[in-house]
Parts: sequence; C-alpha cells; structure tokens
Amino acid sequence: MKNKFMYKILEVALSAVFVLLTTIQYAVPRGLNKDIAANLNSEGIKVPIIMYHSILKYPTSGDKYTVTPYQLEEDIKYILDKGYTPIPPSRLIKYVYDGVPLPSNPVILSFDDGYYNNYTYLSPLLEKYGIYACIGVIGVHSERFSQNNEENNNYGHLTWERIREMTYKNNVEILNHSFDMHSQSPAKGCLRRPGESTDEYKTRFTDDVIKNSNVFYRNGIISPPVYVYPFGAYSEESERILKDMGYLMTFSCTERVSTVTRDPQSLYLMGRYNRDGSMSTPGFMKKIGIE
Repeated sequence: MKNKFMYKILEVALSAVFVLLTTIQYAVPRGLNKDIAANLNSEGIKVPIIMYHSILKYPTSGDKYTVTPYQLEEDIKYILDKGYTPIPPSRLIKYVYDGVPLPSNPVILSFDDGYYNNYTYLSPLLEKYGIYACIGVIGVHSERFSQNNEENNNYGHLTWERIREMTYKNNVEILNHSFDMHSQSPAKGCLRRPGESTDEYKTRFTDDVIKNSNVFYRNGIISPPVYVYPFGAYSEESERILKDMGYLMTFSCTERVSTVTRDPQSLYLMGRYNRDGSMSTPGFMKKIGIE
C-alpha cells in the first residue's frame, strides 16, 4: 500500500513537470515588448475553429460526424482561396502571452478522437498544402490499437507510431481529449457523476487528465497545454481544475466563432463548428462566416 501511494505521488509530480515544461515551451506569459504590442489587435481577432471527426470514402448515410477525403480537400482549398490560414492552437497561445503576430484570417482545423483514417487521408493533404491541424487524442484507444498493432480506416484509432510520424512530418499538434472520459456513464464526459462529492470528482477528473498526459510523454508525444472536452461537456468546476493544472486553452463544442484578445481568458471554452458531411463546402463555410 505504501509503495502504491508513493507511486501515485511520483506520477502526479511527473505530470505536473510535464505540463509545466510544455507550458513554458508554448508560452512565456509576461514581458510583452512595445514593438510587438503595436502589432496586436486590441479589439481581438476572430478565429473560426472547424471540428472534424472521421474521414471515410463511403460514410454511412446521415452521419453528421464524417466527411469524405474529397470534402476535406475541398474545405482546405476553399479556406485557402478565401485568404484564411490554418494555424495550430499553440500559435494563439503565443499570440496572447508572447505577442507573436498571427497571420491574417487565422482558422483552426481540429480533429476529435484520433481516428486512424486521419493518418490515411488528412496527413497527405497537410503535406500537399503545407498547413497545420490539431488532433484530440483519446489515450485509451491509442493504447489499445498500439498494443494490438491494428490499423483500420473504418473503426481504428491512431497508434503512437502514427501519431509520432504525423507530429514530426505533418505539422500536427496532439491535444488532450481525455484518457477515458468518453465512457464515464452515468456522467457525460467530464461532468460530475450524480452523488459524487467535490473531492471525488476532482480526483477522478484530475487522474484522467494526468493519465493521458503521462501516456503522451511515455510515447514521445509533445502536447501543448490545450484540453478538448469530450462531447463538449464542461462546467465551471472542470475549467477551474484545468486552469489550476496549467492548461492555457480549452475547446468546447459550442458553435460560435471565438474572439481572441490579449486577455488569457479568451482562450478558454473556445467555440467550434461541427463539420456535418451532409453540407456542401460553400454552405458550411457560409455558416461559420468564411465567404
């Protein structure tokens, strides 16, 4: 029992160091110089975020969470033709904390859940167009498919080997999408379970966040301090816990365009639009204000 307790302390300490190091890597919070400040937009910058999931050549009819490779490429071409620049989330952190200027008309392409077909279809497009994207990885799935060494476009999730390849080769940032908070019934995602005390909830949620951070670290994955809420389910409590842990940005599923300012609070609960595959590229882009 004593050894188990000591291991737990060590695990928490290592995770804290990992989050601290990634926070330092992606943001230096103070000391904005006047020249950089002059380049900042005091009114804020509008940042549309598109939320993709799976990419399949032949999606199931009525599936609102899958696009075809053709649709994805049409989206990318449309975005670039309209003068938008896909950026990684870390660029927003550097803008807010360091004052590093952003390109005009920034947009974020985010992919939830870490499906294997992201490697098959997204990776070549990122290389072809020289753009950035981010993937919210669910640790338990990548662990299982890595252990089984199973790669399947229809139902598989990214292995650690493929994730490393994409981060090194394709300008991809990997985000914490929980280790296993998608199957926490009767709770929804990161929300508190009925009858669960404050301490019990904090421990359960914190442990899951740490577990995913640690599995990233063990597999050589560097992740910015950004958390993607499972199902977009959040609370004031979950936000407070993540901020205390050093996370500088969170993604919700609320459909809105976020405005990023010099205020660090503007990086939390950022809105995202689900890319419904039943919509045309022009129709969807009009919906999110890219015309």
